[in-house]
Amino acid sequence: MPAATPTLTADEINTLTKIVRRVPVADHITRYALQFTRLTRKEKGEVPDFVNDYVSWGAGPRASQYLVLGAKARAVLHGRYYYVSADDIRAVAAPVLRHRIMTNFNAEAEGVKPDEIIRRLMLKVGLEPVLVARTFKPLTYDYGLTQFIEFNPLIYRAMKLASALLPKKLRQW
Repeated sequence: MPAATPTLTADEINTLTKIVRRVPVADHITRYALQFTRLTRKEKGEVPDFVNDYVSWGAGPRASQYLVLGAKARAVLHGRYYYVSADDIRAVAAPVLRHRIMTNFNAEAEGVKPDEIIRRLMLKVGLEPVLVARTFKPLTYDYGLTQFIEFNPLIYRAMKLASALLPKKLRQW
């Protein structure tokens, strides 16, 4: 069996963690993540009927934090160091929420899994944040940089460092 070889050092992982945590998130994207988790909790008022029917315990407040953090990591892996999109939230929703949603007997009897509840929530929440206008228009240069990054040296340096550190496989996630 071949020996495992390290891809990143501990210092590189710490640097990437700092880069991910510095990615800005618009207020409407944060509200979008909050809406996902709130809609899983029956005691929080208006929830979809399928949540009342199939969920005994919904995702807690930390789920929203990890939706945003996971979305930031996905944005960095996609070369976006300057914004998180609603698509990023939707992409990480299942891995973040599936173990935080406890189904009840009705769900078990009907074969409804947490992933199905998350899929239905995605349809319910929709694409509302995407309709909010962007604050700048991207201009692509040789590295796929935008005008925004070009005039922000801190983000530019972080992007160059992350591009150098991330293996190509991870950037394609």
